[in-house]
Amino acid sequence: MKDGTYRAGVAAYNGELVVSAAVENHSITAVKVVEHKEKQFYTSLTDMPAKIIRAQDFSNVDATTGATVTADAIKNAVARALSQGIEAE
Repeated sequence: MKDGTYRAGVAAYNGELVVSAAVENHSITAVKVVEHKEKQFYTSLTDMPAKIIRAQDFSNVDATTGATVTADAIKNAVARALSQGIEAE
């Protein structure tokens, strides 16, 4: 992926959830939930971004227990955001 900060949103439990994902030296360096309307499961809003950064992957990260919809929305938004930085071969 190209270095940069990418932003994308997807449908979540209570409406759109938007993330910002930063890439530096081809590594995910930051993931933040920047907009959401979720009313519960706030741990998922911080735990999932940290898990994605640690794993350097969004597809094989386990969801926060009890917050599967929110966790999946975060993973899907990160996937959509990072797809903007894919370098053409």
